[in-house]
Amino acid sequence: MKIALFVLITLCLLSCKTSKERSVIKKNYETLHSLATLSDSLTIIVQSSNLSEDVSTLSSNDDEIALLIYSYIDSSISAPPLISDQFILKKNKLSETIYYKGIKDLINKDLILFLIEIDSEKKVADIDHLIRKNYRELQKAFVSKNYLEIEKQIGDDDILGIKILQNFKPSLSIGFSDIYRMDKYDYEVILK
Repeated sequence: MKIALFVLITLCLLSCKTSKERSVIKKNYETLHSLATLSDSLTIIVQSSNLSEDVSTLSSNDDEIALLIYSYIDSSISAPPLISDQFILKKNKLSETIYYKGIKDLINKDLILFLIEIDSEKKVADIDHLIRKNYRELQKAFVSKNYLEIEKQIGDDDILGIKILQNFKPSLSIGFSDIYRMDKYDYEVILK
């Protein structure tokens, strides 16, 4: 039965190929667990022990998150993200798991990861456009905690973390922790 289910899932995935043979699949049910064992897949876990919007009584107390990973060639971003996803974390759901097929294309490459908390009505494609257009200014502003400059570049959305992944190899855990507008947040992005 497990073999038949695996074959069925594999056939479904093959029929949903993107133009570059890549796909991002959210883990919505247990049957996708078998994808983690594929040799050309990457499991990405985004988890929080402290959401960025859990103090204010005016906020939703949920974090709508965008994760974008780009190829970072010669310290520049020129192509759309290799991996992008958008999801919501809540007090009763503090993690999201994503499976990415096509990891062989990422190994030993320089990548850059952006973790964004979306406070606007923007979609991940809109955020991608702003990041590619302004990534140098965003990197500088994030390092110097210049929140006015970040707001100037991407509006109401917040950068929770930016990380350059040089010579990328899986089995990596990245922590993002800070205080923004008097609200502390703690995130971890695991790539394995």
